[in-house]
Amino acid sequence: MKTQTNTLMPVAGPIPDTAMAWPAGRAAGVFFVLAVGLLDALVALIAIGSSAWLPADGLPADPWLAARTGLAPVLAFGTAWLLLLRRNRPVTAAVLTAALGLLSFSGLAFFLALYHLGKLRRLGPAAAVAVACATLTALDDLKLNGSTGGHLPADLPLAFVLLLVVLAAVYAWGAYRGQRLRTLEALHQRAEAAEAARASDAERIRSAERQRIAREMHDTIAHRMSQVAVQAAALELTAADERTANTAAAVRGSAREALDELRGVLGVLREDTLPAPRQAAPGLGEIPQLIDGWRSAGLVIEAGPLPGGAVPPAVGRAAYRIVQEALTNAARYAPASTVTVTLTAGPGALEVAVENSAAPPTEVLPGAGLGLVGVAERVHALDGDLHHGPTPDGGFRLQARLPWEAR
Repeated sequence: MKTQTNTLMPVAGPIPDTAMAWPAGRAAGVFFVLAVGLLDALVALIAIGSSAWLPADGLPADPWLAARTGLAPVLAFGTAWLLLLRRNRPVTAAVLTAALGLLSFSGLAFFLALYHLGKLRRLGPAAAVAVACATLTALDDLKLNGSTGGHLPADLPLAFVLLLVVLAAVYAWGAYRGQRLRTLEALHQRAEAAEAARASDAERIRSAERQRIAREMHDTIAHRMSQVAVQAAALELTAADERTANTAAAVRGSAREALDELRGVLGVLREDTLPAPRQAAPGLGEIPQLIDGWRSAGLVIEAGPLPGGAVPPAVGRAAYRIVQEALTNAARYAPASTVTVTLTAGPGALEVAVENSAAPPTEVLPGAGLGLVGVAERVHALDGDLHHGPTPDGGFRLQARLPWEAR
């Protein structure tokens, strides 16, 4: 199996429970321990059956060895359940599985406990348990098989060294797997930190852009609107006739309202300051004031009374903005025309119609060019209908239907 080379520095700290959950889930853990127990019992039976000290006609004559031989498969099966301690008490699990594995002539559960110690990088306890296990195994083998002429068997030191090598390999494999899990967890944490840093940078850039836009709007639009308000106030004081004074007063009032709304927008854009409390958005009841303001500015408007009955606030706000945009367009494109505003409340819907008559060409005042787009968005949000375009007599008509009941 091809392994992947890791060039990162070792990462200190314990491995998270999610990475060490082996196997995952309570049912899977029980099944895993059961399988290890059965394999351990099978290993014990094979080890006993292939031993030289077991008589061919039954159990050994030594009562202790006979009891140990008879209970070895059961003891080996029970040893596997000590693996449940490997997460909370890994050293205890390794010591107990080593001791019981020696008594039951098996050791699969101990290998797995030692592997887990390697994943946790517990080198000191693992080395002590491994040396003790190899030594006791050698002494037990010497006791069971006996010495030859008072001398140790020739293969006993080799078996001792081979067992230590095997135990060291088990620990090393566990250490490699644990390091790999720690490296993957570190990469995952770094990826999350990088994503959080990118999100923070993006938010910082957006905030800086909002601050820049707010400064530009304050330094340009707010400044210009303040000039308009001051000049309108001066004109109101020095006007030669009442009509000019009323027009200047209307311009000054509109400039102040625009400044108030602009301050609200700037408060939203600037995150370092909270926006000042704003008044409720204008609705259906404020349309007569809107019309009076444009009349004061010189626009000829014919409007009937407001429709009776309750109209939802959202519909009223949309109607106000539609009439506002229509009157603004009429003042820009046909200031000498006559504008007719009609609002009719039907069953579950409000009909808004603004039409201006034909007028001689005039210089068009500058604008953003997005007024009708905003009107269309408002009407669409209410699932309404919007129609606008020139009339046969050369004028322009804007008509919207704003429902407040589901179709």
